[in-house]
Amino acid sequence: MKQHSLSKEDILTGIKKFDELFSHGRFLHSNLINIIYKKSESFKIAFVVSGKIRKKVTRNIIKRHLREIYRTNKNEFPTNMHIILMVKKERYNFHKLKEEILSTVKDLE
Repeated sequence: MKQHSLSKEDILTGIKKFDELFSHGRFLHSNLINIIYKKSESFKIAFVVSGKIRKKVTRNIIKRHLREIYRTNKNEFPTNMHIILMVKKERYNFHKLKEEILSTVKDLE
């Protein structure tokens, strides 16, 4: 398997899994991002951008940035959790977002 890849098996899908994570998961808040997580046997991740960000192109760019941050820093993420990364703001600096995600992910337990 490639070192920097995002496989379909890593992506959290399904309404039931999202509902379970939102109702029973733990929340971490920071300036640019919210992280919802829950311990699990396997690792899954989802990238969510609020519909309050009106333009689809902007939402897609933000999701692309989130996937890129995860893909290039995969080894920094815990291997036994389900995680949802949610961006709060439309305007951000990519490098600040990356630093904030990586520093927040280190706090997950």
